[in-house]
Amino acid sequence: MARSLLAYPAHHIAGRIIGPFAILTLVFAATGTYLTTRIVSDSLQERFNNRLVDAGRVAADSFVLQERRHLEVARAAAFTEGVAAAIAGGDGAALQSLVLPVAANSDVDYVEVISPAGAPAFAAARTGAGRYESVAGAGLGGEEIVRKVLAGETDAAGDKFSAIVAAGGTYLLATAAPVYDGDALAGAVVVGTRLETMLPA
Repeated sequence: MARSLLAYPAHHIAGRIIGPFAILTLVFAATGTYLTTRIVSDSLQERFNNRLVDAGRVAADSFVLQERRHLEVARAAAFTEGVAAAIAGGDGAALQSLVLPVAANSDVDYVEVISPAGAPAFAAARTGAGRYESVAGAGLGGEEIVRKVLAGETDAAGDKFSAIVAAGGTYLLATAAPVYDGDALAGAVVVGTRLETMLPA
């Protein structure tokens, strides 16, 4: 009997000492697990955000570089001797011989020459390396970038305009530029590149 009376307080005291330490250990373990999970999660989120930013920067740079190339190609096509006269005469064969080599040498996916009324005078799309096929149909004459060019509009960047447009079942980054016959507006030329060839994989 005396032995059990002595044992009870010792057991009771041990429980009072060990219990709080056990609870404290569980609290520390839970806190540590939460903090570790939070740090790992934040790190993964930061890496994901950084990749999104990098991908956006690459895409933006690609668009800017491609637009510059388009401007060079459109300018070269617009200033090619005989283009304005071929538009005025509705001579698609002449436009093909004059404009298509410019597009092919510059590796663009689409080229179209448009009359002052917005009607397609000649259009071709790339089907492979150095190969182009004529495109029949409504063309891009109704697109805003073309309407602005044919209306003689300008902005801070000049008289050439770019936009993403739908053409031939795909989407293009397209640039429209005016064609002049002396001081008179003779039409427009549009060059484009398929978006899937520009965006990072």
